[in-house]
Amino acid sequence: MKIISVLGTASNTGKTTVALYIIRNLMDFTYNQGGRLDNERAKRLGALKITVRHEGACPRHSTCDSCDSYGEPFKIVTDEDVIMESGKDTARLSSAGALKVVWLQTDSNGEGVGINTALACFDNYDTLVVEGNSLLRVRDADVAVLVATPSVKKMKRSARLLLNKIDLVAINVHAEDTLEPRPPVVTIMGH
Repeated sequence: MKIISVLGTASNTGKTTVALYIIRNLMDFTYNQGGRLDNERAKRLGALKITVRHEGACPRHSTCDSCDSYGEPFKIVTDEDVIMESGKDTARLSSAGALKVVWLQTDSNGEGVGINTALACFDNYDTLVVEGNSLLRVRDADVAVLVATPSVKKMKRSARLLLNKIDLVAINVHAEDTLEPRPPVVTIMGH
């Protein structure tokens, strides 16, 4: 299975937007020359959303409830009613064309086992798009895309630690971002 990891420098950089773009473009390749959907190829594209639960107050001040299920180190959500809940990233991933979407909610101490268990849900898939910074801490991906935005100046520690595993950087410019000149920043990356 080919794994494409989409991670971000911070919350609200546009990881899901980039993951949707990748899924939609991969789906373009699932049509045969006659313009008909190639069902065999289409059903081998999946998406995994990873959310690391936070202890204490939510840093996003969100009402998503994913951090409330503390009894186990991780939870794998496959229930269609939850996955397809309007406005959720998981519903957007499914609507973009992922045949199967799984949502992993994990504590930091359950991350490795949770990710490996969630990946097993996609054993028969050719391609998996994974949204979240956690995957690359556990295993490598075939392609890793880091999403950044000019409006978020500070980089998460989880992203900084993974810079040596990044293949591509996507700059997501929001409508409210200004592209005023800044002093040059030199980043040296390599494998």
